[in-house]
Amino acid sequence: MYLKQKPYRLIPLSRIILARLYVQHVNDDPKDRYSPQEVAALFSIPISLNLIRSALEKLHRDSNLHAPLVLRKGNTKTGNLGYAIGAYGMEVVEKAILKKDSDVAHYIANGDAVIDEIASLDANFFTAQERMDTDEWAPLEIDRTDPAYLEALSSVEEAIETIRQDNGFAATRPREREGILRVLQEGLIWLKEKVPTQSILQTTLVSPLRWVSSVFGNAIVGEAAKKAAQKLLDFLSTFYF
Repeated sequence: MYLKQKPYRLIPLSRIILARLYVQHVNDDPKDRYSPQEVAALFSIPISLNLIRSALEKLHRDSNLHAPLVLRKGNTKTGNLGYAIGAYGMEVVEKAILKKDSDVAHYIANGDAVIDEIASLDANFFTAQERMDTDEWAPLEIDRTDPAYLEALSSVEEAIETIRQDNGFAATRPREREGILRVLQEGLIWLKEKVPTQSILQTTLVSPLRWVSSVFGNAIVGEAAKKAAQKLLDFLSTFYF
C-alpha cells in the first residue's frame, strides 16, 4: 500500500520533538504552548501531522511517577490543545545531551538533517529502551558509581527501613506489609548485586513502592515510598534517552 507521508518510528520521533521543544524553551521563544500544527512548523522537513499528534500524546502520558515530559494545555473537547515541555522533560533532555552517543545529542548537534537517520523505519539509531521494548528481559548495564543509581539505591533502602519500622502499617495491613517487604528485599538484592532487567526492577521495586505510596499517601511511609519510586524512575530514565 502506498504511503503518502514518510513514516517515522514513534519513540525516536517523540524524543526528537521533546528535544525541539527544549531548544525553543532555552531560546526564550515567547510561546507558552504549541499546537501540533505549530510543532510541525518547527521542522524544516515535512512530518505527518498525525504522527506528531501521537508523539505529543505519548510524551504527555509518559511520566516519572507524576511528572509528565510534556504538559498539555487547553480544551480536549474542542481539540484546541497546546503542548509545552515540562520540568521533567527538560531534565531528561539534558541527561540525554550529556550522553554524546545518544540520539537526542545527535539531533541537537546536527538538526533536522539527521531526523531520517534517527527515526526512519530503516534507521540504525536504536536506543537501549527500544532494545528493551523488543526484549523485556534484556539486562541493564548498571554503572554503580552513577549518582542517579546511588540516589535510587539510598532511597530504596530508606523506604524499606521506614516500612519495616512503621507500626501503623504493621497493625492495619500485616499480611500486605510482610509480602511488600519480601518483594522489596528481593528487588534490593537485584539492584545492588545482580544484573537486573527493567521488568524485574518494575515488578520488585517500582510497583510495590507505588502501592505503598497510594495506600498511605502523605504519611511518612507513603512519602518515603513515593520518593524511592521517583528516584528509581529517574535512574531508569537514563536508559531511555
